[in-house]
Amino acid sequence: MTAEQAVTDAYTAYWDASPRAAVLPREQGRAVLAPYSEPTHTEKLLDGAANWQRKGVEPWGRVIVHVTSVKVNGHYARVTDCQDVSHAGIARARTHQLIPGTAGSPRVEIAADMLQGADGRWRLKQKMLMGNRCEPSRS
Repeated sequence: MTAEQAVTDAYTAYWDASPRAAVLPREQGRAVLAPYSEPTHTEKLLDGAANWQRKGVEPWGRVIVHVTSVKVNGHYARVTDCQDVSHAGIARARTHQLIPGTAGSPRVEIAADMLQGADGRWRLKQKMLMGNRCEPSRS
């Protein structure tokens, strides 16, 4: 497997794990995210999740990842993603029903920094919403 593929796989796995972690007690959420997220980023995500839990809301649906580029430089990588978040939003925790108007856009550009740990795993360090409309690459 190439470094680029390993980064892409880890980045994609992060987006699958983060909504699961957001609805768990903090220690369990931390354990779910440990393979995919750097500790500082994990704590920020879990702080946000705790705030959502206090408000009685939770993540809903699924982010669809469309990685458009991966640039690896040693143990650092930058991922550019044209996400489809139109199938993700915010739900009421009691009913698990989507709150109308909270689903995202089908084309959201994200840049993410990934770091390779001493264990060889790639983990998300930070992600930034770029604010640009993007087009998923055709594979």
